[in-house]
Amino acid sequence: MENKSESIRLKMFLIPAIVAVFFTLFNFLTFYRLIDLRLYDALLHVKPPVTENHDILFLEIDDEAIAKLQLFPWPRNYMAEGLLLMKEFDAAYAVFDIEYTEESPKGVNSSFLDKDIPQYFSEEFRTIDTNIRDLFAAIKDRQISLKDAEVYIDELAGLTSQSKETLLEKVQEIAIDNDRFLGQSARFFGKAFFTVNMLPESEGTTSPELEALKSYVLDDVSHKNCTVTSGLMYRAVDIRPAIGVILENSSGAGYPNVVYDGDGVWRRIDLIREYKGEYFAQLSFRPLLDYLGNPDILFNGESIVLHNAVLPGKGTREISIPLTDNGMMLINWPPKKFEESFRHFSFYPLVRHGMEEDLLLQNLREMKRVGYLPASGNDDDFIDAYDYAESLKGEVFEGGDRALIAEYVQWRKYFYRKASEILSGGQKEYLLKQIDEILDSPNVSEDIKGRYAAIRPGVIEIFDATQKIYATISGIRTELEKELPGSICFIGWTGTSTTDIGVSPFEEEYMNVGMHASIMNTILSGTFLDIFPWWISAIIGFILAILISIIIRNLNPLFSIIVGVGCVAGIILLITALFIATGIYLPMFTPVMICFFTFLIKTFINFLNTEKEKRFIKSAFGHYLSPVVINELISSPEKLTLTGEEKNLTALFTDIRGFSTISEVLTPTDLVKLLNSYLTEMSNIILNQKGTIDKYEGDAIISFFGAPVDFNDHANRACMAAARMKRMEVLLNEHLLRENLSPSPLYTRIGINTGRMTVGNMGTEQKMDYTIMGNAVNLAARLEGVNKQYNTKILISEYTFNEGSQGIVTRKLDRVRVVGIKTPVRLYEVIDEEEFVGEQVKEGLRIFNEALSCFEDKAWPMAQKLFEDARKAIPGDGPADIYIKRCREFQKKPPADTWDGVFNLVKK
Repeated sequence: MENKSESIRLKMFLIPAIVAVFFTLFNFLTFYRLIDLRLYDALLHVKPPVTENHDILFLEIDDEAIAKLQLFPWPRNYMAEGLLLMKEFDAAYAVFDIEYTEESPKGVNSSFLDKDIPQYFSEEFRTIDTNIRDLFAAIKDRQISLKDAEVYIDELAGLTSQSKETLLEKVQEIAIDNDRFLGQSARFFGKAFFTVNMLPESEGTTSPELEALKSYVLDDVSHKNCTVTSGLMYRAVDIRPAIGVILENSSGAGYPNVVYDGDGVWRRIDLIREYKGEYFAQLSFRPLLDYLGNPDILFNGESIVLHNAVLPGKGTREISIPLTDNGMMLINWPPKKFEESFRHFSFYPLVRHGMEEDLLLQNLREMKRVGYLPASGNDDDFIDAYDYAESLKGEVFEGGDRALIAEYVQWRKYFYRKASEILSGGQKEYLLKQIDEILDSPNVSEDIKGRYAAIRPGVIEIFDATQKIYATISGIRTELEKELPGSICFIGWTGTSTTDIGVSPFEEEYMNVGMHASIMNTILSGTFLDIFPWWISAIIGFILAILISIIIRNLNPLFSIIVGVGCVAGIILLITALFIATGIYLPMFTPVMICFFTFLIKTFINFLNTEKEKRFIKSAFGHYLSPVVINELISSPEKLTLTGEEKNLTALFTDIRGFSTISEVLTPTDLVKLLNSYLTEMSNIILNQKGTIDKYEGDAIISFFGAPVDFNDHANRACMAAARMKRMEVLLNEHLLRENLSPSPLYTRIGINTGRMTVGNMGTEQKMDYTIMGNAVNLAARLEGVNKQYNTKILISEYTFNEGSQGIVTRKLDRVRVVGIKTPVRLYEVIDEEEFVGEQVKEGLRIFNEALSCFEDKAWPMAQKLFEDARKAIPGDGPADIYIKRCREFQKKPPADTWDGVFNLVKK
């Protein structure tokens, strides 16, 4: 038994262990891990959405910007001008997800070319023309002699040469060094961050300038307050930084490298990388560190800890960023498409603002030149204010104090405020009124009126055009005032024609710039995600598989499936609940597969065992149980107890009177044929009543009711079976005699008793029988033999009568002590089922019962008379004959006064 228990325990652990090892090894395969990542993606869709930081703003070079400017990629002066405007409107950070790693060709200052150059040329040529006209006029009027004119001609030539030099200098200003311009603007802005790519291989190309730039990156761009104690970290072989003129004027740089999982989806990012012993932050992490006060960084492989981080409005705290087992942070994406997440603003209005501003200045300068602006007081100094602001900007551009920027912003605000006052303050109407008064005055000559009439449409035209330009600029500035102050701006390409697109867990075409914003938002929100190592998942799966194995070990296949599916569903729900509550993901696929296949294999084994059990039941009970009972045992095998147990059952014993005499005159073949015919019919009746055939002993049948399947009416079933066996005996005898199978009719005696019996498999390991034992069984056997003494067919005990006489006609007989049993028991004879008993027999039985009462009251004469009347009603009634004989004997010799009415039977 001990070895068997050990075997069971071994099997209980063996299957989960094999399945666990099998699926654990799968974790080394890429496709398998990707399945788990897809499950992780699915859970991202059900978890509460991460809070989006309102300060994050996408400044997008989108389809509108590209279409309006009809350029791609953009010249860098657009970005430079945009940075200046962003500074004016107090944007907090500018993070460029654009790589400026190559020098760009010089640009053309189109505004200078279109507006300033013609003005300079006009002024210089007007001066030359005026000088020439004045010289010739003086000669004509003889104010200067021809001899003296020669001196003036030389002076005129000198002035012309000077104009030439001036114009050449101005022409050279048409060319713009856009790289330098962007660098100057980055310094002017103050919190601009660019890229330094981390490369897995050396690019091979080098130059003194590039080496100097890389040295600068190592010395000044790397993060110095970073401590690494352990863990995996990406180590770059080479770097590709933004060009020096830009990078050296920035506040820092980070690497834009993205990390794709095997299925091409962005899920995680490494925040720190190493190059030549120095540490560099990811593109969005670098400005975030600045935003948090440049805290000390501790990288320990399991987390990145930011010591003394200063969260605006929340004070100083320690931020711990959990890392997955490959040293990366999981990105907590907003569960939206790119265009629906965070705030978005096109970069185009920033560029258009500059273009419209150039037009505004051109018109205002022209209006000032022709006197359309107010001439009294200092109302026209706002243009000088603009120029002064530009000079402040130029000073900062050339390395001047950045404190001048505040003054620059104030002068620009003053410029726009005064421009608004003039353009909307009635200056146009004032001028038109003055012109109309001149046109209506009778004191003004027609020549003068003609000139003023020609001027009037120009006034309207330039004022209307300028007001329209200002309205456009004002609208842009209103939008910028709403969107930019305090914003952390991520600048990148988002147009559909760009290739800077990836895949997020929520969108198949997600703009790369959005990933950087999501990284920063994850850290700022503090809602971090984490994934347990796969080996923890495998261990948990193994433990759960053992529990499932224990739970379903004794269940049938259907319940095993229900429990197994329920357990798998429970695991999924628990992992989902854990993820929603904590943001920690336990790799789901491995424990689910371990548990699923464990219960599947165990269920299959249980099914095989069940089928084996069914075959055993059919084999073991097929000969002595009805098919109905066998099917019930098969469907509910728990009802079958093959070990010994005590139960309340009904035993039925049969025997053929005088069978030894019959067998003596038959050949062995005929005897077997006779027995088979008899036992078949009688056994079928027992089986039809769901009885169990214990064994055959020659012509005798030993059976019982109520096991292995419980029946509450087992006593009644036994009585029914006995009555039907006697009726079948009549038909069987007709057949046997007609076919000469028996020399004489067969007469069956039946004994039935109900009581506590031991039932179960008894015997040896090689030979066992499912049988019954106990005094109650012995009593049933005795009652079969007692039929001889009462000349009855079926005798049952009072216990059977009390439990199972429904629908059965019986009559009460003596209380007796049978051989080997001291306790007296009342005997009852089963006559037949009620529907088969005639009224005359019922009347005879009524008289017999009355006679028995008289007999037990010792009224022998009256009892004798009644028994004789009963015999008349039931001719040839054996029990009546016996009681008549007893009455005669007791009348001659009464029993002792101490007689209790119990007859002690001395024969079996």
